[in-house]
Amino acid sequence: MTRTVVSVSPLRLDRDSRSHRAALSFRRFGYRVVAVEGEASAVEANAPPFPVISLRGPAGQGGGAAAETPLLKRFMPGILWECGAFAWFVLQVFAVDVAKGLLRVPRADLYYLHEYRLFPMVYALAKISGAKILYDAHDFYPGVHADVDLTPFWRRVFRPFLVWLERLCIDHVAGMVTVNAGIAQLYKETFGIAAAAVTRNCHEPAMDVAVPQGIRERLALPADAFLLVTIGNCKPGQDVAAGLEAMAGLPADVHLAFLGRGYDGYRPRIVELGLQGRVHLPGPVGAGQVVPMIRSASAALILYYARSKNDAHFMPNGFFQAIAAGLPVLYPDLRWIRDLAERHGIGVKIDARDPRSIQQGVAALRARMTADPAGLAANLKRAARENSWQGEEAVLKGLLARTLDA
Repeated sequence: MTRTVVSVSPLRLDRDSRSHRAALSFRRFGYRVVAVEGEASAVEANAPPFPVISLRGPAGQGGGAAAETPLLKRFMPGILWECGAFAWFVLQVFAVDVAKGLLRVPRADLYYLHEYRLFPMVYALAKISGAKILYDAHDFYPGVHADVDLTPFWRRVFRPFLVWLERLCIDHVAGMVTVNAGIAQLYKETFGIAAAAVTRNCHEPAMDVAVPQGIRERLALPADAFLLVTIGNCKPGQDVAAGLEAMAGLPADVHLAFLGRGYDGYRPRIVELGLQGRVHLPGPVGAGQVVPMIRSASAALILYYARSKNDAHFMPNGFFQAIAAGLPVLYPDLRWIRDLAERHGIGVKIDARDPRSIQQGVAALRARMTADPAGLAANLKRAARENSWQGEEAVLKGLLARTLDA
């Protein structure tokens, strides 16, 4: 009998490429796969080859209280808002999602849990069906936010509760997976985990979807424009301001596109620096469209720095997507990114917080691309070949087999 693996993520599948990759792998391994997402994905032409169950509607669209959040927050004192949000979170995690899961989520032989917010629901389902649970931590969650980014309530109440919830999850699963050896070490030091399996966020070509236009064509830029692309949503730990300052001092043929959400707040600064025609905010695209779209760019600019403990070990999807698209990278001095980039010789190191360093990096990279384009292209092809999801999924295959057969 074919065993059933249910992949569970609190995020929507079309915005969670890691859970999508894992589910595709489980199907290749020969399991019956069902994906459960916390929010409903947008309808896309590349429907995944397995059933998808949504616990809630799209965020802000028929999503219940979430749609009312901005208005409520505007009229409530900060501490009351935070207390209310905390109470709603606890109620949703331990009651609402559990009830929805018991009604909608099928029984399985194994539940593969992405992140820990839906652990109470998965634990209830596993108890009923006698299933095992594997936990995949996409980040080191206790260290995702720097203290300076959190209110006193978050630091003293909300974060300790989340750490307790994640510890509860870790104590009741059959095994754990995370994204690199640095994050695995942090979990070992914090939670006493003997060893977490590691599968990096390498690109999965099977997820790629054809796009009508590449990023260069979409922006109507000429072939000789030097187009940098920053991939992924805007978040703390990214120095977008430094990137804009650097652009103001770069030659007029250098353009920068931010492919993701959350950059609109920088429009006034873009205008102030006179960069309206050179800095572009095309918005987000589906996870499967990123690599096909960015192939027409010149290089990728990674603006992360070690703002938090998690960021110090960052290896974002966008880094591997740039490699898969054959783009050289301007990369920060973060250990895991730096080690891989230097081992393969695929770019130039920068200080992501220093506009002058970014400018020097762009000049050095352009010089290298002119002097030895064939050598750089060969390095990128080798890096893409040696850092593909097919290599990572072998770890998953062995872990699932051992867990199910134990």
